[in-house]
Amino acid sequence: MERNSLKCIWRVANIISTRDSFDNILSQVVYTIESELEFFHTHVKILNFSKKFYSGEEDERRKSIESGKKFHSEDIIDLQNGLKLVIVPVRFEGRDLGFISSLSEAVSDDMIKSLRICATMIGICFLLIGREKIEIKKFGDIVYKSKAMDEVIRSALRVAESDATVLILGESGVGKELVAELIHKNSPRKDKPLIKINCAGIPDNLLESELFGYRKGAFTGATFDKKGKFELADGGTIFLDEIGDMPLNLQAKILRAMQNKEIEPVGGQPKKVDVRIIAATNKKLEELVKQGKFREDLYYRLFVVPIYIPPLRERKEDIYILVENFLDKFNTKYKKSVSISKSAMSILENYHWPGNIRELENLIERLVITSSDLFISHESLPDYIKSGEKPVQEIVASDEIVNTPLGDMIEEIEKRAISEVISKAKNLSEAAKKLGITRRQLEWRLKKYKIQFKG
Repeated sequence: MERNSLKCIWRVANIISTRDSFDNILSQVVYTIESELEFFHTHVKILNFSKKFYSGEEDERRKSIESGKKFHSEDIIDLQNGLKLVIVPVRFEGRDLGFISSLSEAVSDDMIKSLRICATMIGICFLLIGREKIEIKKFGDIVYKSKAMDEVIRSALRVAESDATVLILGESGVGKELVAELIHKNSPRKDKPLIKINCAGIPDNLLESELFGYRKGAFTGATFDKKGKFELADGGTIFLDEIGDMPLNLQAKILRAMQNKEIEPVGGQPKKVDVRIIAATNKKLEELVKQGKFREDLYYRLFVVPIYIPPLRERKEDIYILVENFLDKFNTKYKKSVSISKSAMSILENYHWPGNIRELENLIERLVITSSDLFISHESLPDYIKSGEKPVQEIVASDEIVNTPLGDMIEEIEKRAISEVISKAKNLSEAAKKLGITRRQLEWRLKKYKIQFKG
C-alpha cells in the first residue's frame, strides 16, 4: 500500500479516536481523504437511524438497513467529463449504515482499499458514539437540536400530564399542530380521539355546525343529525387551530363549552361534553382584544398555559437536522437517494424562512422530486433562496456556456472558480484549501487551464 494511503488511514484512525462530535469527526475525515488520496467533492451520508437501533430492537434495525439498500456494493461510475464517481458503503458488522461518495480523475486499487477502510472506521465510530452524540432529538414527528425547542418540548410534556387548556403561539408553519399532537399523545386522554379543526379554513356560516353539529330539521338540507367536532372529541382533545380568526359570536359558545363543559348543536338541546381544548394562533390575541375582535374573557381562559414556538430563523441550528430528516422522508417516498452539498446547506441555513418549517419541507420535497443527480447543489436552489450568493465551490454557469456540452461546461465553471480563488489567495496552499483540493491537484489544473498565479 502506498505511503499516502497508509498516512490517510493512520490519520483517520487518530481522528476517530478523539472525543469530538460526530459532525466534526466527519468533517476532518473528509478533509483527510481529500488531502491524502487525491479525491475531491467527498460526501459522507449516514442514514437516519432511530435511537432504538442502538438498543438492539430488530424491527427498527431492519427498517434502517432497508432504507440503505441502494448502497450494498461499491461502484465506480465514469462521468462524461472524464471524472470517476466512487461510491463505497459505510458498514459495520455486515450492516449498511450509509455511504461515502467521492470524485477523482484516476482511481487506483490503493485508493479504493483506503476508502473502504475509512468507511469501516466511520461505521464503527457512528455506532460507538451513538445518535445522541450528534445531538439529534426526536419526539413524535418533531425533530430538532436547538435549546429553544428543548424548552418547547419540556413545556409540552409537563402540561400534557394535566388537563389544563393550552394555547400554542407561533408563526404559520412552525409546527403548532405537531406540538398539539405531542401533548395529546402524552396525556391521560391519549387513548381517546384528537379532533382537529382549522377555524380560518371554514366559512363563518358553516363553522358553528362544524364545531357543534346540528340536528335533523335545523335548517334546509339538514336531513339527518350530524355530530360536531366537540362531540366527536368527547373524552379526548380538540385542537382549535387559528382560533384568532374565529368570529365573535362563536367565541361566546367556545367560552361556554370551556366553562360549563356544555355545547348546543344547531337546532338541538344543550349537551354535556368532556373535552380538553388545545388552541393555536399566529396572531397577537392581546392586540385583537384591544381592537374588540377577540373576547377578553376567552383570552384569559385560553391563556392558562401558553407555549411559544420560535420561528425557524431564530433557531437555525435546527435547519441541518430538518433538511436531513426531510431528505430521508422524501428519498424513501420517491425511491431516490439524493443528498445535499455543503454549500447548498450553508445557503439554506442563512435563508430567513418566512414560511418556517412548512416552507423548508416543501422545498426539499420539490428538490428531491426534480433532482436528476445524487446531490442537491447550489445551482439547484431557487433564486429567491440563493439571494445572489455564490459559493466558490459551486459557481453557476453563465448564459454564454449553458448550451455547451456538459464536459466543457464543467471545465469552464472549474476554471472560473480557480481564477476567482487564486486572485484573492496569498499562496497556492491557501487557494487549494479553499477549493477543497490538494496543492498538487491545483498545480495540475493551473497548468491545464493555463492560469498564472501572481501571488
